[in-house]
Parts: sequence; C-alpha cells; structure tokens
Amino acid sequence: MGGDIDVVTEEDGNAVRVLLIDNYDSYTFNLFQLFAEVCGAPPDVVKNDDIPEDKWDDVVEKWLTTYHCIVLSPGPGVPSLSSDFGICMKVIRSISRTSHGPTLFGVCLGHQGLAIHFGYELALAPSVAHGILSPVRHGGDGIFREIPYHSWIVREDKESPLNVTARTDDGLVMGVQHESLPLYGVQFHPESICTKFGRKLVENLIHVTVERLGLAPPSLPSRHLNEDISPKTPHPNWKLNAEAINLQLAKEDSINFSERVFTEISWEGSHGTRPPIMWLDSSRVEEGLSRFSIMIRADGPHSHLISYWVSRRTLEDSRKDPREITWCEDFFDYLDREKDKYRLIETRVDLPFDFQCGYVGYLGYEMYYDSLPGFDRKEAQPLPHPDASLVFSDRALVFDHLLEEKDTLWMKETEEKLRECLERYKRSPKCFPRSDFGVSKSQNGPTMSQGHDRYLSHIETCLEEISKGESYELCLTNRVDVDNRVDPLTLHRILRSENPAPYSAFLFYNEQFSVVSCSPEKFLTLDRRGHVTSKPIKGTAKRGETREEDERIREELRNSSKDFSENLMIVDLIRNDLGRVSEIGSVKVPKLMDVESYTTVHQLVTTVTSKTEGDGDCVRLLKAMLPPGSMTGAPKVRSVRILRRLEDHARGIYSGCIGYISCNGACDFSVVIRTAVQCGDKLTIGCGGAIVSLSDPEEEWKEVELKSAALRRGIEKAEGCVPDFHLLETILYRASRDEFFLLSGHLQRLEEAARYFGFPFDESSNDVIKKKLREAVEASDLRDRENQNLRMRLLYGRYGHVTAQTTIIPATGNQKKFRLKFASSPLVDSRDPFISHKTDRRLIYNEAMKRDGGEGVDDVVLYNERGEVTETTIANIAVWSEEGFWLTPPLSSGLLPGVMRSHLLGDESNQMRERVITIDDVKRSTRIKLFNSVRGEFEAQLTSVSGAAVFSFYISLTRPHDTRKTQDTTATTTFAMPRIKKTQEAADEISKKTAPAGKSKKAAKDKSTEGPKRATSAYFFFCNAKREEAKVGTSKVTEVAQKLGQMWKALSPEEQKPYKDLAEEDKERYKKEKEAMTQREE
Repeated sequence: MGGDIDVVTEEDGNAVRVLLIDNYDSYTFNLFQLFAEVCGAPPDVVKNDDIPEDKWDDVVEKWLTTYHCIVLSPGPGVPSLSSDFGICMKVIRSISRTSHGPTLFGVCLGHQGLAIHFGYELALAPSVAHGILSPVRHGGDGIFREIPYHSWIVREDKESPLNVTARTDDGLVMGVQHESLPLYGVQFHPESICTKFGRKLVENLIHVTVERLGLAPPSLPSRHLNEDISPKTPHPNWKLNAEAINLQLAKEDSINFSERVFTEISWEGSHGTRPPIMWLDSSRVEEGLSRFSIMIRADGPHSHLISYWVSRRTLEDSRKDPREITWCEDFFDYLDREKDKYRLIETRVDLPFDFQCGYVGYLGYEMYYDSLPGFDRKEAQPLPHPDASLVFSDRALVFDHLLEEKDTLWMKETEEKLRECLERYKRSPKCFPRSDFGVSKSQNGPTMSQGHDRYLSHIETCLEEISKGESYELCLTNRVDVDNRVDPLTLHRILRSENPAPYSAFLFYNEQFSVVSCSPEKFLTLDRRGHVTSKPIKGTAKRGETREEDERIREELRNSSKDFSENLMIVDLIRNDLGRVSEIGSVKVPKLMDVESYTTVHQLVTTVTSKTEGDGDCVRLLKAMLPPGSMTGAPKVRSVRILRRLEDHARGIYSGCIGYISCNGACDFSVVIRTAVQCGDKLTIGCGGAIVSLSDPEEEWKEVELKSAALRRGIEKAEGCVPDFHLLETILYRASRDEFFLLSGHLQRLEEAARYFGFPFDESSNDVIKKKLREAVEASDLRDRENQNLRMRLLYGRYGHVTAQTTIIPATGNQKKFRLKFASSPLVDSRDPFISHKTDRRLIYNEAMKRDGGEGVDDVVLYNERGEVTETTIANIAVWSEEGFWLTPPLSSGLLPGVMRSHLLGDESNQMRERVITIDDVKRSTRIKLFNSVRGEFEAQLTSVSGAAVFSFYISLTRPHDTRKTQDTTATTTFAMPRIKKTQEAADEISKKTAPAGKSKKAAKDKSTEGPKRATSAYFFFCNAKREEAKVGTSKVTEVAQKLGQMWKALSPEEQKPYKDLAEEDKERYKKEKEAMTQREE
C-alpha cells in the first residue's frame, strides 16, 4: 500500500481504525490478526518504505487524523538506520508533537525507535534471547495487566519522559510508556504463540485508546471465527470460458502394491520416450496426514509442462510454439490464469481425496525472487534445471492406503491394465527380488560443497548477525555432491523401503532430470473447503540404539531450549504468512512442539491451521508462504538476504516445495528436504539446520551429516544396482529360411532373467519382442539371403522397453580354429548374477580381452575363484574326455546358460555332458570346442597358459581334497595325483609348524582338517613375497617352494600383480580365521 490512504468507509466507520507499519518482519501479520480480532476490523498495512520520502510530511499528517492507533512492527536491524526503520521515526516525531493524535504502540524494533527518540540508549543484550521464554515484571497498570514475557534491550534514561513499565528479573527494560502522551512500547512479542497474555495486552491498548478518544467499544467483525469452521458443500468458482474436463472415475478394491503398479503402468515405455511421470508417494502412512498416493503420467490430451527459469526470466509452455517465452511478469500470476483455464464437469461421486487432476511438480527455493519483495531476478544464479516445473495431468491413479483401494481418474484401458497387473502380482508378489547386487561407489565419493571449517565459519557469521539483531534465526544450508549417475526409480524404491516418509515423491521429467524425495515435512495443504494446514519441523535428534536410550533422546528433544527456540520462531513466522491470506481469527496452533518419530530420527513438529478468505486461492496462498519459513529463518526477507550472501550456491529445488494444485482449487505440498536431485551425471542433496543464539557450531555440523545420511546410504545402494543395464539376447536370423534360430530358447532365457531381476514380463512381452525383431529385419540392408544372415542384438530394459539392432554376417559361419589364451587371473565370481544372466553389462568380458587378448589370441578362457573353467568371452566351452564324450562346465561354476549349450545338452546324439572342468583338464585335452547360437560350433586350441598355470598350482596347494557336484555326478577335481601327494605332505609339515601347542585332542583334530588349507595359503603368500627363498627348513617344503618360484619367475610383472593381491587377501583371511579359531578353542 503506498501514497495517500483513504480507509474510512460507511461499513467500518465505528471500528477502531488501526494502521500497522511493517518493518519487513515475519511476524507483522500475527499482529495484523491480533488487532483485527480485538478491533472488529482488519488494520491497514503499509511497509516502512512504501511512501516516497518527499511525501512523508503530507502522508503522516493525514495518518494522524485518520487512524486511532498506529502500530510499529518488529523487524531486523536498528531504528537509527533509515534503511531498517523507514518512515517510522517520522511517525514517532510527529505523534510526539501533539496530545490529540492516535495511540502509538511500538513492538521490539518499534519499541526501540520510540525509546531512542526520547533519549534511551540502544545496546546489545547481555545474552541474545530470541524465541526464549522469560518472565517479565510489571506494575499491572496501563496496558500491562497480567502480561509476562521476553527479549533484548534499551538502556533507561532517568531524564526521559518515558517511564519503564516492565523489566526482566535481571532489570532489563521490557516496556515503556510516555508520562503524558499515548505512546507505548514493548520489547517482547505479544503476537507470539507462546505469549500467553498477548491478546490481553492488545485489548488493554485498545481499551485505553477507546476511553481516551471517546470511541464506541469495538464489536467482533462478522468474519471473526469463534464459531466452528465446519465443512460446507463447496461451490467451485468455475470460469465460464474454461475448457471442460469430464472427470471419469473407477474405484477398485486392491491390495497395496503401488510400487508394482507404478513400474508396470505409469513407468511403461521405452528409454528416452517417456513423458513426465510423477508419484506423490505416501510411503509412510500417517492417519489424517498421508493416506493417499498419487501417480500421474503426462500423456493425456490436455497434458502439458510449464517450466520457469528465474535467472533467464523465461518460461516454457509445451503447448506453445515457440516453447520459450520471454518473461516480464510474475510467474504466480501466469500460473493463476492457467489453472483457471480448466474446469471439471461435476460428478456425483464423493471422493475421499482432494486431488482431481491438475498441476503436479515443484517450486524451488529461488522462487523467492517472485514471492518476496525487494529482490531483482537479474541477480539470481543460473541453475541446470528450471526453478519451477509443473505438469498438468488429466489422468491419475490415486491409492487409498487406509482402505486399500485405488481410484482411477484415467481411461478404460488403464482399468484393464490394473486388473492384469493385480493378477500378476498375486502370482508373483516379489516384483524386485533384491535392490542391490553389490555396491559400486563413485570415484571420489560424496563431497560437501562447504567443508567442515568453511561451514562452521558461516555458522559463526550467522551468530554474529543474530547478535546484532539482523535476524532472529537463520536456516543455513550445505550441499552434498555426488559425481555419479544412479537410476532415480531404483533410488526411490530403496528410500521408500528403508526410510519411508509421509511426503515422499518421485518426479521424472526426462532421462537427464529427476527428483527423489523422502520428506517428512508438510508445507501446506488447502482442502476444497478452504481449510489450510502447515506442519513446520524444527529440531532433529538421532534415534537411540535401545528402547530406553530412544525414549531418553525423545524427552531431551522435547525439553531442549535450543530446539524450542528454533521451532517457536518458525511457527510464529508461518502464522504470519498464513495471516496474510486467512480469515480473521482462524489461524490456530492445535499442536505445539509435538515429537514425531521416523526410521532414523525424532523431530519436533508443530501444526498450524487456518481458513482462507472467501473461496480460497491456492496460488495466492503459495505465493504468501514461499519459500517455506522452516528453510529461511526469521524475519524472512532479511534472513534470505543474509543466507544468499553466505551460501556459495543456489539451493534450487531444495528448500522449495513439491506437490499438486488440483482442478477443484485444493493443493497439497511438502517441504523439499531429504531430497536428491539427479541432473545429468550429478546428484545433489541439500542439507542444513536452523542457527539460533543457542546453537553449537559442531553440533550443527553433526546435524547436517545426520540429515543427509539416509540419502547417502540410499545412493550407495542404488549405485550398486547398476540401473542402466539391459537384458541382452544375441539371436541368429537365418535369411534363407526366414527364421530366428532357437528363438524359443532365447525367449525362455530372457524371461527367466527378467523374473530374477524384477523386470516386467508377461504373455504379451513375447509378442512385442517378435514384432521388434521382425521390424528390425525389414529395416535392415540384407540383400543376399542365400549367403548372408543377420546377427540380432535384442535389448530388454528394466521397465519392459525393447530395442533390436542388426548386423549382417556371412551365412557360412566360422571356418578357422579359434586361438585361446587363459585369463591371467580368475575374473569370474561364481555367485555373481550378472554372470549367469545375459546382460549388456560386460565389464568382465571386456577386461579379459583387454588384458589377455591381443595379437595371436582370438578369445580368452575364463575361470572362477576355485580354478574351475567357466566359458570364454563369447561362447560356452567343452573339452573332449578320454571316456569319449564332450565335457562342458555346469552352471554352478558360474557361466552363462547358453541357448546353444542347452540345445546340445538336450540332444543325446551330441555326446555332451556336464562336469567340473579345471585349467589342467583344458591343458591336457586333445580337442576343445566353443559354441554359441550365432556362430554355431567351432574348434579351438590353446596358445598360452602362463598365468593360469600358477593359479592352478595355487589351487592344488590350497584345496587338495576339493570335490564338486554336477547335475548328474560327483567328480573329484582332476589335480595330478603326484602333486596332490607332494603338496599334501608339504601342507601337513607346515601345519605341524604352525599348529598351536598344548591344545585338546578335539582341537588338534579340527586343526588337522582345517589347518592345511590355511597354512598353505599363508605359505603361498610367503613364497610370493620371497620368490624362491624357503625359510622353513624341510626338504619337502623347499621342493614345493622351488617349484612355485620357478613358475613365478616365468610371469611378467603385470601377470604377477593379481596373485600378489590374492596372496595379500589370503594372508589377512588366514589371520582372521586363526584368531577366530583360537577364540573358539578358548
């Protein structure tokens, strides 16, 4: 409000007219609500810099004759600075010159301005006391009747006409009153939720004003809500020219399998072609708070995407051409217009939830450039993603977790898909057998953008700003950066399982940009009847290890002065923000400082409610509340300025809000905390804490680490899931026969892999695959069908998308004998699922060829940790046995279940059997055969055994009694018998020397069976370290050592390295096993 003010109307002519001057404080509208309730009409509000300075004289003179009471609000800074106090000092001077002017009431900063005008000295308090309860002593006269409370100081001037009316126990000035003029000031905040008698103080002030000016006592306004704000049938304010959306609803009973539904229905589609997909996920169901989960897919006829960049001042609307619009007005005004372009055709169905299609997405922290006064968008830091991005969806799945129902605001085909999905779920409820196949961390690990020392330095700066009165509380933040790419849906599945939260969310915009959130904090909810709820969180403590410790920590949090202070100031800030757009008297706090417990933390939570004015306006409410007060501190505007100076990065989505704006006017948003943002190959996690006068810098650092811990653990697990892999099938297309060779075998293997890894696969999947294969053949350059075939590379994605590629190959097949070399070390872990299922994750195979292939080598033979041969990098392998048939390794050795292998084993005429094959078996065999379904069967020969020979000898030392079971027989590993005898004797000799003395017979027996393996492993390490030197004085051991040394010297340094590493592991394992055995024996 600026310029001349004409406030008197016929309707409010009898009301006590109040002007409230806002010193850019975040509690001003709490005073607004309080005075509106008491006076019978809302005050007029003007900011301290709204009036140009050259008009101050005229405007203030008019105010003195227009208003009965002028209130100077709290605010940051000091009253001696015009930039902090604005027109307020002019008002004080003008009122001081007349005895017939309005009552003046200064709060905090306003009180200080009044005091220094009349000679008091402004000084820092001995200790800062923002948000801290303190008793106040007063005489019970004037405006003080039964009023206790708190804060900081002006020093009394005995010669001043201002009298001290209230003090703290230690004598600090808390209230003043002019000896003859109606001028009052209080240092504390009567509008705070914890000032028990704040309303009474204002009533006293208005009573004094009414008596002095001879006014009629105020009556409550018709809008005053002492009455119950009970629900009434809503009457949506539909725009007459809005486009109609016919809301169709299908309701079905179901069991709670929302993750399966999202994966198979919402997420369906091929890589790179999916539309934006959103999942507002109540992964932790809280009664009355998080009952529903919402899934949308933005591919309906009305669907579109709105994205806004603050720094570029541009907006993109996917419906418009060109999509990018140069921006010059307020984003919230644009959004308000757009949401009113759609209306729902009324339905008689009574939905238990408020979402009825609309906008879903996020508004980031830097939207404060549009929502707060005094910020220039040109100063905004550019981000790699939009500052706000909202998808309009005209179709949705809504899960009712309480009744276990789903409401389908979608098309008929979706209902059919849901029924099919439910049937598959009942047959196979375990959609994802496991979420991590081993963790693979990013190269540098997570890093804080502000390290320990720098962050603590910023905390000290915050404490200085608070001590100077620039802010009451500052929510300082940090950022965890992870230079790695993870699958966002995998990360969300892990977090919703291990760290469920009532306001989780998964937002997928495209392959390069996703948001995963497990927020526990409600920002705001506006229901269709206009009721608003906000649940700020301030105060966090780690859960205890035991029930007793957990309860103790819970009570410590409940009684923490520091956490109480944090929470109180944010609660008052949110009451202020709601007070801007709520009915007079409707802002309530039904729950104050309630402890809520989550998987990893306890948190201090308050509930604030209100009722919006008129029909309510969700966009206006969002603008009044953003950014969330729990992420800024108070006062909001000044705190944001300080934080922008301290934080060396834009916060982006973090500290903003995620949720929906429904077509019926309702909205529901969470605060963006505990959230990971994937943008390209970089993940970021925001984390921080509120800094108040009682903050301990080291404890604040620990809190930052605690708040990011669950997400960092989830990312580590998601990295290990290798999300970007595909299932792979390589299929031969025989052009002359127009057939896909052994296709049924390939499809069966693919389905088994899909079931194992949790990829969706059903009856229709085979039809889709066959169609893709046929389309690929038709699109190929195949011309000579008699002499050419196609090698088909089929990729099957995690969410069921299929691609097929072709390569032309000769129809004659392989004619040469393949030259083989053994891998120089065991690369195969027989337990690795990626070995036994074919995928495009081929790191092991590529590494083998890179390290051991090269000139004169066509393929490399692989073997596992037990020295059992498995396969080559491109084919299964078999050796000719003396018994007169082919032997191929069993699947238990760790190899791909080749389709050609299954075909050959299934045909008795091929004379092929499964049996464990060792390195020595391959070396001695007179014939070696390789085979796969594309190349067929082809002969091979060994060209080098180097490194494998050492490993074979090592295996003979450490496992002299090893046996293996195959599918049809039990066979002893075929080590050379003379070597078994020699190495066993050596092992026994070493065992005697390493066996502990004085043990029981039973212990000695245990040692005789377990000792050789451990002892020879340790001795192998010893020999590696000393090469040919034998330090154990027996001829048999020396002979073994010499043999090993000779083989060792034949290896190159590159070939020796894997065995050195292996020996180090054996040494450590031997040490641990020996310690464990000793403990058991003791």
